[in-house]
Amino acid sequence: MKTRQSISIEFGGQTLNYEIQQLPPTKAIKLLTRTIKLIGEPLLVMLTAGGKDISKVNVLDVLPGVARILREGLDETEVDYLIKEFMNCVFHGGQPVTPSFEVHFMGKLPVIFKLLVEVLKLNYADFLSEFAKGNRDN
Repeated sequence: MKTRQSISIEFGGQTLNYEIQQLPPTKAIKLLTRTIKLIGEPLLVMLTAGGKDISKVNVLDVLPGVARILREGLDETEVDYLIKEFMNCVFHGGQPVTPSFEVHFMGKLPVIFKLLVEVLKLNYADFLSEFAKGNRDN
C-alpha cells in the first residue's frame, strides 16, 4: 500500500494539487474508531454500494441515503475534530494545509470533502473493502 499519494482536484476552473500522507497506525486506528462511532451506518451504506471495490463507489449515488442517516446523529464538535485530524495528512505546495485551513479552503468546501474521501481511501481502503465484503457475505 502507498504511504503518500499525489492528487489533483479541479475546482473553479483551477487544478489544485495536493499530496496526502498516510497516518501512523495508532492514530489511524483511533481515528477510524471515532469515525465509525460517528458515521458507521452511512459508511457501511457507501462501502456496500461499491461492490467488491471501494474505489468504485460513486458518492453522488449514495449521498441521499447517507445524508438521511447523518442528519439524525452528527455531532458538530466531533465532525470538526475528525476533519481537522484527517486534514493533517494533506499538503499543498509541500506545506501542511491545517495551519491555514480556514483561509486555504474558504469558498472551497467541495475540495475539503474530495480530499477527505482520498484520505480515507489511502488510509483505510484495504481494511474497509474487507469489512464491506464481510458484511455483504452475512
